[in-house]
Amino acid sequence: MRSKLLINFPAQRAQEPVIYTLIKDFDLQVNILKANIDTNLAGHLLAEVNGDSSAIALALEHITGKGIEADFVHSTIQIDQDTCVSCGLCTSTCGTDALQLGHNTGWELSFTDTKCVGCNICLRTCPLRAISNEVDFNGQRI
Repeated sequence: MRSKLLINFPAQRAQEPVIYTLIKDFDLQVNILKANIDTNLAGHLLAEVNGDSSAIALALEHITGKGIEADFVHSTIQIDQDTCVSCGLCTSTCGTDALQLGHNTGWELSFTDTKCVGCNICLRTCPLRAISNEVDFNGQRI
């Protein structure tokens, strides 16, 4: 099972070896997609985790048991096909190639949700605002 986790570290827990624990103790493959630590050492980490679904659930329980906020993130953009003119500007800012435009797609914009990391740069790039984001974290849009 492949999932995205958003982990929010309070300042007092920023030194916890969370990624090491996910790999070593729960036998998960972890790909850090985005990380940020502010001046107070509070941090936010977006990671793609791959492994057995029961191991992921146990790992999530372990993390939250240590006082670290973590939950699954479901992030996917929506492209309004009636508004999009396939100009390709969004593809130039998509660092993961989740958005593509090319001769193999008939020069129409294509989106691969498994590559999307939820950075939202494409939303700001689209001149027609044809792209919106549906990001759900713990039942709330972020």
